[in-house]
Amino acid sequence: MTSARVLQARAVIARHGIDPDADVGDLTALLEARGWRVSLEQAMGRGRGQLPRWSGHAMFAAPPGGEVFRRPAHIAISGADSRDVLMRVLARVLEREG
Repeated sequence: MTSARVLQARAVIARHGIDPDADVGDLTALLEARGWRVSLEQAMGRGRGQLPRWSGHAMFAAPPGGEVFRRPAHIAISGADSRDVLMRVLARVLEREG
């Protein structure tokens, strides 16, 4: 079952002309091309027998020679699937770029 957040992220990505079925490598490359540093980590489930979860973080890097931000933009999202997490991160970035 696909969550409403993932469906919404797919719609945002498709609206921007990006393939919503892109793999993790492609999603990471798209974020990095926009100036975001991305990390994706698998975290253990909180309780016995729970499935591991994924945690995705993206931080906007200052452009070369540009102003260093005192408080850089940061996005953190977690979920059960690595691709869905990165897709939600990319959707949030696209919404910020507006």
